[in-house]
Amino acid sequence: MGQKKNSERYKIREVENPGGSIAWSIRGTTFSGKRIREQYSSNPEANQRRLELELEDEDITTESNLRNTTLSEAELRDAEAAYSLERTRKISEIVRTYQELERRASGFKLTPTEAMAHFERNYSPELEELSLLAATERFLDSRKDQRGKTKSTYNTALNLLLENLDPQYLG
Repeated sequence: MGQKKNSERYKIREVENPGGSIAWSIRGTTFSGKRIREQYSSNPEANQRRLELELEDEDITTESNLRNTTLSEAELRDAEAAYSLERTRKISEIVRTYQELERRASGFKLTPTEAMAHFERNYSPELEELSLLAATERFLDSRKDQRGKTKSTYNTALNLLLENLDPQYLG
């Protein structure tokens, strides 16, 4: 007689424990002859273990862990793709942040991408604090190309302004 198929090799059956609780028992023998007698508190856990034993028997090695999930195949592929793009932060954290950005942008009838584009077009860094002397110097430097009379008027007006100020503001 030939060897048993894997699905026949490991039997799962429901058992009632002496205390009245229900458990699921796996019974079988591996290809190497090791007897398996294990008990689990849920049927999905028992089926998970049976599948692992069958894979071991077939000498199938895999990097993935088999888990029971409510996700569809497409959702699992999508989750794996998202995880492969970002391994330093939790995907749930990223989704929460994005949802908050969507909520805030929708108040302006924009998408987060449109809101960011608006920000990039219109943002200017905080103003720099300067002493009056430094600001005067910067202003006059920016007007180097002005003609003589205009440049002279700027110098005169700024000097009059600075003469009447308290020296503590000249800095």
